Amino acid sequence: MYRWRCSSCGVRFTICFRGRKVPARTSGGIEDRAGHSRYGVGKERFKGESVSMKTGLEHLPECKRRELERVVALLREGFADAIRHRTQPRYREGRLLKIILFGSYARGDWVEDPVGRYFSDYDILVVVNHEDLTDVPEFWQKTEDRLLAEVGEGKVRTPVSVIYHSLEDVNEKLKLGRYFFTDIVRDGIVLFEEPGHPFETPRKLTPAEALKETQDYYEEWFESAANFDALAHDAIDKGMLKEAAFLLHQATERYYHTLFLVRTLYSPKTHNLNRLRSQGSCAA
Repeated sequence: MYRWRCSSCGVRFTICFRGRKVPARTSGGIEDRAGHSRYGVGKERFKGESVSMKTGLEHLPECKRRELERVVALLREGFADAIRHRTQPRYREGRLLKIILFGSYARGDWVEDPVGRYFSDYDILVVVNHEDLTDVPEFWQKTEDRLLAEVGEGKVRTPVSVIYHSLEDVNEKLKLGRYFFTDIVRDGIVLFEEPGHPFETPRKLTPAEALKETQDYYEEWFESAANFDALAHDAIDKGMLKEAAFLLHQATERYYHTLFLVRTLYSPKTHNLNRLRSQGSCAA
């Protein structure tokens, strides 16, 4: 078991392994806290050639359903505005294909704890038809600013965390058995989609495949994070505080990537520590 507390943001990490640098596993694959197989090994999660996802929000209170309607509207409006005056074909022909709710609000185990001051986010996957359209500063920053403003004004009371992927990228991850995405397909709820753009049927990893990939990711990313952490403390000892701050940011980012990759075989495409911290609750 490795425990580490980030010097820059105070986040505490605990990464548990059975043996040196090897994630714990059972005969059914690597498991999450609840004992469920995170790799879909040992049971059939998906049957048939097509993937059918849930669409109903009946398990959510009416106020949450209204908030999600507003979130979908803002995402669609923001994307339309972002590509409206583009001249290059791949931008002008850009399409928003799917908006999917995943995580705790999709599963029904969200948390609203005023005493502990912890509130689950709406975790949203946006799927577009071209990888270039996932560039947040280029196409989504204004929309994210609007979402943040609406949360600040109380129009949307629940924080929103959005990730952006192309359909090709998601389908490639499903074919590789990346269970961050297979769990989205299994548990997620479609809030919006254009017809005719299905997800691939996810591949199920064998226990050996899951263990090998997890071990490789851990050895690469944890070592890199520890190196940056050590360099940061050397810089602090020498009074090089600006350099130390940069190195601590790099170390923290890599510890987050270690957590994501070991737990889900996926890591968000962002350098923003606040975003990584928010999404880390889904991976922990």
